[in-house]
Amino acid sequence: MLWQHKNQKDWSALPGAQLPTSIFGAPVLASINTAFWKEVNNSAPLNRAILDKAHALFGSHHQKFTVMLTDNGLVAYIGSSDYNTDRLYAKGDTAAPVASGKGAPLNDVSVRLTGPAAVDTLRTFLDRWRAHPESKGLTLTGENYTPVNSASNQGTVQAQLSHTYAKDYPFLGAVRSAADTHENICRTAKNYLYFEDQYMIGTPGLKSILRDKLTSNADIVVVAVMAPLSVVGDLPWLEERRSEFWEPLVTAYPRQVMLFEMLAPDGTDTGPGAYLHNKMTIADDTVVTIGSVTSAVARIPMTPN
Repeated sequence: MLWQHKNQKDWSALPGAQLPTSIFGAPVLASINTAFWKEVNNSAPLNRAILDKAHALFGSHHQKFTVMLTDNGLVAYIGSSDYNTDRLYAKGDTAAPVASGKGAPLNDVSVRLTGPAAVDTLRTFLDRWRAHPESKGLTLTGENYTPVNSASNQGTVQAQLSHTYAKDYPFLGAVRSAADTHENICRTAKNYLYFEDQYMIGTPGLKSILRDKLTSNADIVVVAVMAPLSVVGDLPWLEERRSEFWEPLVTAYPRQVMLFEMLAPDGTDTGPGAYLHNKMTIADDTVVTIGSVTSAVARIPMTPN
Protein backbone atom coordinates (compact mmCIF):
# COMPACT_ATOMS: atom_id res chain seq x y z
CA MET A 1 0.00 0.00 0.00
CA LEU A 2 1.42 3.34 -1.11
CA TRP A 3 0.40 6.92 -0.38
CA GLN A 4 -1.53 8.38 -3.30
CA HIS A 5 -1.56 11.92 -1.83
CA LYS A 6 -3.71 13.60 -4.46
CA ASN A 7 -7.37 14.23 -5.27
CA GLN A 8 -8.19 14.09 -1.56
CA LYS A 9 -11.52 14.68 0.12
CA ASP A 10 -12.40 15.69 3.65
CA TRP A 11 -16.12 16.36 3.90
CA SER A 12 -15.92 17.31 7.59
CA ALA A 13 -13.47 20.12 6.84
CA LEU A 14 -14.77 21.31 3.46
CA PRO A 15 -18.30 20.00 2.88
CA GLY A 16 -18.96 19.32 -0.78
CA ALA A 17 -15.46 20.28 -1.92
CA GLN A 18 -12.91 18.18 -3.77
CA LEU A 19 -9.31 19.28 -4.09
CA PRO A 20 -7.58 19.31 -7.49
CA THR A 21 -4.98 16.69 -8.34
CA SER A 22 -2.20 19.26 -8.06
CA ILE A 23 -2.52 19.57 -4.27
CA PHE A 24 0.51 18.51 -2.17
CA GLY A 25 2.82 18.45 -5.18
CA ALA A 26 0.90 15.83 -7.16
CA PRO A 27 1.34 14.58 -9.76
CA VAL A 28 5.08 15.33 -9.36
CA LEU A 29 5.40 13.58 -6.00
CA ALA A 30 2.67 11.05 -6.70
CA SER A 31 4.31 9.95 -9.95
CA ILE A 32 6.96 8.00 -8.00
CA ASN A 33 4.42 5.93 -6.10
CA THR A 34 2.21 5.62 -9.16
CA ALA A 35 5.07 4.22 -11.22
CA PHE A 36 5.88 1.65 -8.54
CA TRP A 37 2.19 0.76 -8.17
CA LYS A 38 2.03 0.00 -11.90
CA GLU A 39 5.25 -2.00 -11.75
CA VAL A 40 4.01 -4.20 -8.90
CA ASN A 41 0.64 -4.87 -10.48
CA ASN A 42 2.17 -5.67 -13.90
CA SER A 43 5.21 -7.68 -12.81
CA ALA A 44 3.54 -10.98 -11.85
CA PRO A 45 -0.01 -12.39 -11.81
CA LEU A 46 -0.23 -12.67 -8.02
CA ASN A 47 1.30 -9.28 -7.17
CA ARG A 48 -1.02 -6.53 -5.95
CA ALA A 49 -0.52 -2.87 -5.03
CA ILE A 50 -2.96 -0.22 -3.86
CA LEU A 51 -2.61 3.56 -3.99
CA ASP A 52 -4.15 4.75 -0.72
CA LYS A 53 -5.60 8.17 -0.01
CA ALA A 54 -7.74 7.26 3.02
CA HIS A 55 -6.50 10.07 5.27
CA ALA A 56 -7.61 13.48 6.44
CA LEU A 57 -7.16 16.57 4.28
CA PHE A 58 -3.91 17.75 5.87
CA GLY A 59 -2.70 14.29 6.82
CA SER A 60 -0.97 11.51 4.95
CA HIS A 61 -0.58 7.76 4.76
CA HIS A 62 2.45 7.84 7.04
CA GLN A 63 2.94 4.21 8.05
CA LYS A 64 6.37 2.79 7.29
CA PHE A 65 6.83 -0.95 7.75
CA THR A 66 7.66 -4.14 5.86
CA VAL A 67 6.58 -7.69 6.65
CA MET A 68 8.10 -10.77 5.04
CA LEU A 69 8.00 -14.54 5.45
CA THR A 70 11.48 -16.03 5.71
CA ASP A 71 12.80 -19.56 6.24
CA ASN A 72 12.90 -18.75 9.95
CA GLY A 73 9.36 -17.40 10.18
CA LEU A 74 7.70 -14.03 9.91
CA VAL A 75 9.89 -10.90 10.15
CA ALA A 76 8.79 -7.26 10.33
CA TYR A 77 10.78 -4.04 10.05
CA ILE A 78 9.25 -0.91 11.56
CA GLY A 79 10.79 2.54 11.55
CA SER A 80 10.88 6.04 10.17
CA SER A 81 12.60 5.23 6.89
CA ASP A 82 10.76 5.71 3.59
CA TYR A 83 11.69 3.96 0.37
CA ASN A 84 13.19 7.07 -1.16
CA THR A 85 16.34 8.23 -2.92
CA ASP A 86 17.36 10.67 -0.16
CA ARG A 87 17.75 7.75 2.26
CA LEU A 88 20.67 6.48 0.17
CA TYR A 89 22.32 9.38 -1.64
CA ALA A 90 23.84 12.69 -0.56
CA LYS A 91 22.97 15.95 -2.28
CA GLY A 92 24.82 16.20 -5.59
CA ASP A 93 25.61 12.46 -5.81
CA THR A 94 25.62 11.73 -9.53
CA ALA A 95 24.66 8.08 -8.89
CA ALA A 96 21.29 9.12 -7.49
CA PRO A 97 18.36 8.50 -9.87
CA VAL A 98 16.57 11.51 -8.32
CA ALA A 99 18.28 14.48 -6.69
CA SER A 100 18.55 14.51 -2.87
CA GLY A 101 18.31 17.59 -0.70
CA LYS A 102 20.40 19.12 2.07
CA GLY A 103 21.27 16.80 4.96
CA ALA A 104 20.78 13.61 2.90
CA PRO A 105 21.13 10.72 3.27
CA LEU A 106 18.61 11.12 6.08
CA ASN A 107 19.42 9.67 9.48
CA ASP A 108 16.85 6.93 10.17
CA VAL A 109 16.38 4.07 12.60
CA SER A 110 14.26 0.91 12.44
CA VAL A 111 13.57 -2.15 14.58
CA ARG A 112 13.41 -5.79 13.50
CA LEU A 113 10.56 -7.81 14.99
CA THR A 114 9.98 -11.56 15.05
CA GLY A 115 7.47 -13.78 16.83
CA PRO A 116 4.06 -12.44 17.93
CA ALA A 117 5.08 -8.78 17.34
CA ALA A 118 5.71 -9.54 13.67
CA VAL A 119 2.25 -11.11 13.44
CA ASP A 120 0.76 -7.95 14.98
CA THR A 121 2.50 -5.93 12.27
CA LEU A 122 1.00 -8.19 9.61
CA ARG A 123 -2.43 -7.62 11.14
CA THR A 124 -1.89 -3.86 10.97
CA PHE A 125 -1.38 -4.21 7.24
CA LEU A 126 -4.36 -6.53 6.85
CA ASP A 127 -6.65 -4.11 8.70
CA ARG A 128 -5.83 -1.27 6.28
CA TRP A 129 -5.82 -3.55 3.25
CA ARG A 130 -9.25 -4.97 4.02
CA ALA A 131 -10.65 -1.51 4.70
CA HIS A 132 -9.74 -0.34 1.20
CA PRO A 133 -12.41 -0.86 -1.47
CA GLU A 134 -9.84 -2.00 -4.06
CA SER A 135 -8.95 -5.03 -1.91
CA LYS A 136 -12.39 -6.60 -2.30
CA GLY A 137 -12.17 -10.06 -3.79
CA LEU A 138 -8.38 -10.23 -3.56
CA THR A 139 -6.82 -13.11 -1.64
CA LEU A 140 -3.49 -12.47 0.06
CA THR A 141 -0.90 -15.22 0.38
CA GLY A 142 -0.04 -15.54 4.04
CA GLU A 143 -3.14 -13.69 5.20
CA ASN A 144 -3.93 -16.42 7.72
CA TYR A 145 -0.34 -16.96 8.85
CA THR A 146 -0.07 -18.48 12.33
CA PRO A 147 3.34 -18.72 14.00
CA VAL A 148 4.55 -22.04 15.36
CA ASN A 149 4.25 -21.89 19.14
CA SER A 150 7.70 -23.01 20.20
CA ALA A 151 10.38 -21.98 22.66
CA SER A 152 12.44 -20.52 19.80
CA ASN A 153 9.98 -17.69 19.16
CA GLN A 154 9.21 -16.86 22.78
CA GLY A 155 11.57 -14.04 23.68
CA THR A 156 11.94 -12.03 26.87
CA VAL A 157 11.09 -8.61 25.40
CA GLN A 158 7.55 -7.27 25.46
CA ALA A 159 6.41 -5.46 22.32
CA GLN A 160 3.28 -3.46 21.60
CA LEU A 161 2.10 -1.88 18.35
CA SER A 162 0.28 1.46 18.47
CA HIS A 163 -1.50 3.42 15.76
CA THR A 164 -2.92 6.78 14.70
CA TYR A 165 -6.00 7.02 12.48
CA ALA A 166 -8.33 9.95 11.96
CA LYS A 167 -12.05 9.36 12.29
CA ASP A 168 -13.35 7.72 9.11
CA TYR A 169 -9.79 7.32 7.71
CA PRO A 170 -10.21 4.45 7.15
CA PHE A 171 -12.10 3.26 10.26
CA LEU A 172 -15.31 4.61 11.78
CA GLY A 173 -13.69 5.85 14.99
CA ALA A 174 -10.47 7.75 15.57
CA VAL A 175 -7.54 5.73 16.90
CA ARG A 176 -4.87 7.44 19.03
CA SER A 177 -3.11 4.57 20.74
CA ALA A 178 0.24 5.94 19.51
CA ALA A 179 -0.48 9.24 21.25
CA ASP A 180 -1.57 7.48 24.43
CA THR A 181 1.55 5.31 24.39
CA HIS A 182 3.92 8.28 24.18
CA GLU A 183 2.05 10.16 26.88
CA ASN A 184 2.10 7.16 29.23
CA ILE A 185 5.83 6.66 28.71
CA CYS A 186 6.51 10.30 29.58
CA ARG A 187 4.10 10.20 32.51
CA THR A 188 5.75 7.15 34.10
CA ALA A 189 9.44 7.94 33.41
CA LYS A 190 11.59 8.30 36.53
CA ASN A 191 15.17 9.09 35.49
CA TYR A 192 15.32 10.41 31.93
CA LEU A 193 13.47 10.87 28.65
CA TYR A 194 15.35 10.93 25.36
CA PHE A 195 13.67 12.06 22.14
CA GLU A 196 14.86 11.99 18.53
CA ASP A 197 12.62 13.58 15.92
CA GLN A 198 12.81 15.74 12.82
CA TYR A 199 10.19 18.29 13.93
CA MET A 200 10.08 18.14 17.75
CA ILE A 201 7.17 20.55 18.11
CA GLY A 202 5.15 18.65 20.70
CA THR A 203 1.49 18.90 21.64
CA PRO A 204 -0.31 20.70 24.49
CA GLY A 205 -0.95 17.37 26.19
CA LEU A 206 2.70 16.35 26.15
CA LYS A 207 3.82 19.80 27.25
CA SER A 208 1.57 19.55 30.29
CA ILE A 209 2.86 16.07 31.14
CA LEU A 210 6.51 17.15 30.85
CA ARG A 211 5.91 20.25 32.95
CA ASP A 212 4.26 18.20 35.69
CA LYS A 213 7.00 15.58 35.55
CA LEU A 214 9.81 18.15 35.73
CA THR A 215 8.07 19.92 38.63
CA SER A 216 7.47 16.78 40.67
CA ASN A 217 10.84 15.14 39.98
CA ALA A 218 13.85 17.44 40.24
CA ASP A 219 16.19 14.62 39.18
CA ILE A 220 14.60 13.68 35.87
CA VAL A 221 16.38 14.81 32.70
CA VAL A 222 14.79 15.45 29.30
CA VAL A 223 17.06 15.34 26.22
CA ALA A 224 15.68 16.15 22.77
CA VAL A 225 17.58 15.91 19.47
CA MET A 226 16.00 17.32 16.32
CA ALA A 227 16.79 18.04 12.69
CA PRO A 228 18.39 21.43 11.99
CA LEU A 229 16.04 24.15 10.80
CA SER A 230 18.22 24.55 7.72
CA VAL A 231 17.24 21.12 6.32
CA VAL A 232 13.55 20.85 7.25
CA GLY A 233 11.36 22.71 4.80
CA ASP A 234 8.03 20.91 4.79
CA LEU A 235 6.45 22.19 8.03
CA PRO A 236 5.30 25.85 8.27
CA TRP A 237 6.46 27.97 11.22
CA LEU A 238 8.72 25.21 12.50
CA GLU A 239 11.05 27.51 14.46
CA GLU A 240 8.15 29.31 16.12
CA ARG A 241 6.35 26.07 16.97
CA ARG A 242 9.47 24.55 18.48
CA SER A 243 10.05 27.67 20.56
CA GLU A 244 6.45 27.78 21.74
CA PHE A 245 6.72 24.22 23.03
CA TRP A 246 10.25 24.13 24.45
CA GLU A 247 11.16 27.66 25.58
CA PRO A 248 8.91 27.68 28.68
CA LEU A 249 10.30 24.30 29.75
CA VAL A 250 13.93 25.28 29.20
CA THR A 251 13.38 28.59 31.03
CA ALA A 252 11.72 26.97 34.02
CA TYR A 253 13.96 23.88 34.21
CA PRO A 254 17.35 24.84 32.68
CA ARG A 255 19.22 22.04 34.49
CA GLN A 256 16.81 19.34 33.43
CA VAL A 257 15.93 20.10 29.79
CA MET A 258 18.61 19.90 27.08
CA LEU A 259 17.97 20.52 23.38
CA PHE A 260 20.24 19.68 20.46
CA GLU A 261 20.24 19.88 16.67
CA MET A 262 21.76 17.08 14.61
CA LEU A 263 25.02 17.80 12.81
CA ALA A 264 26.66 15.92 9.98
CA PRO A 265 29.99 14.16 10.60
CA ASP A 266 31.69 17.10 8.90
CA GLY A 267 30.33 19.40 11.63
CA THR A 268 27.82 21.24 9.42
CA ASP A 269 24.07 21.39 9.73
CA THR A 270 23.47 20.66 6.03
CA GLY A 271 26.07 18.01 5.19
CA PRO A 272 25.36 14.30 4.58
CA GLY A 273 23.54 12.81 7.57
CA ALA A 274 22.51 16.09 9.18
CA TYR A 275 18.84 15.51 8.47
CA LEU A 276 17.65 13.62 11.55
CA HIS A 277 14.56 11.74 10.41
CA ASN A 278 14.38 9.33 13.36
CA LYS A 279 11.20 9.01 15.39
CA MET A 280 12.34 7.49 18.65
CA THR A 281 11.72 7.81 22.38
CA ILE A 282 13.73 6.14 25.15
CA ALA A 283 12.83 6.20 28.85
CA ASP A 284 14.98 4.98 31.76
CA ASP A 285 16.80 2.35 29.66
CA THR A 286 13.68 0.20 29.99
CA VAL A 287 11.31 1.21 27.20
CA VAL A 288 11.76 2.46 23.65
CA THR A 289 9.39 3.48 20.86
CA ILE A 290 10.47 3.31 17.24
CA GLY A 291 8.10 4.10 14.42
CA SER A 292 6.64 6.75 12.18
CA VAL A 293 4.99 9.04 14.75
CA THR A 294 6.60 12.43 14.20
CA SER A 295 7.46 15.04 16.85
CA ALA A 296 8.40 12.22 19.25
CA VAL A 297 5.19 13.07 21.01
CA ALA A 298 1.55 12.19 21.33
CA ARG A 299 0.42 12.99 17.81
CA ILE A 300 -3.14 14.09 17.23
CA PRO A 301 -5.22 11.54 15.30
CA MET A 302 -4.83 12.91 11.77
CA THR A 303 -2.57 10.47 9.96
CA PRO A 304 -2.11 6.71 10.03
CA ASN A 305 1.14 5.84 11.82
